[in-house]
Amino acid sequence: CPRLFKTKMVQDDGAVARLLPADCLAIEEIGAAGAIFDVMAWLALVITALFMAFKAQQVEEWMRKYYYLNAYICGVASFSYFAMFSGMGWETIMGCRQFFYIR
Repeated sequence: CPRLFKTKMVQDDGAVARLLPADCLAIEEIGAAGAIFDVMAWLALVITALFMAFKAQQVEEWMRKYYYLNAYICGVASFSYFAMFSGMGWETIMGCRQFFYIR
């Protein structure tokens, strides 16, 4: 397992070393339920982004920017969830667990 921080330690008392994750023999990854949730969240975000983008064409001009803003936010979030269920965007933290920094 790669370490979270690969920097030179400046303290000799070992306080920083205790905060860094130890070499993990096994990483506690998300299970099948977590992966299913990620896929369902991705689908919901993609559908919402597309719906808001198309719905923006049917509303008044002053309200259109809010629909586009919502579509943009859901679109960016959908990329994050796609990265998570594809196995990207995470690092090992203390306790040998996954930390999804992409979120």
